[in-house]
Amino acid sequence: MKFLKIIGIIGLALMASTTTLAKDCGFSPDYYPILPDAITSTRVDLRVAVQAVRAFGEVTNAHLNCLDESRAEVFLNMSKEQQSRWLEDYNKIVEDLTNLEEGLNVQIREFNAKSVAKKSTDGNLPSNN
Repeated sequence: MKFLKIIGIIGLALMASTTTLAKDCGFSPDYYPILPDAITSTRVDLRVAVQAVRAFGEVTNAHLNCLDESRAEVFLNMSKEQQSRWLEDYNKIVEDLTNLEEGLNVQIREFNAKSVAKKSTDGNLPSNN
């Protein structure tokens, strides 16, 4: 009887060591940086936003890279419907990050345009005359 238990334990150990386990990538970041309004924000506000978006992007990209690396293994145990849902979730993360970065760029461009307009009305920029 002891012999069968030992064989069973060895068999389980071998199965566990040869079974490929998908990497646990956890969840995507649960925070989302808030973009400042270009009209009311300062240059410091924009710098803080840039740093926050970069940090968020690094964490999100690390999560996406992990998902990419484990996709083939994860898909082995999924139905077509589950695979489709996984891809939808993955693409949503990419889309959200892209929208955030594009939104920040819009705010930066608007801030810079506001700054140039203010300088031209203050007489700090040469006129076209």
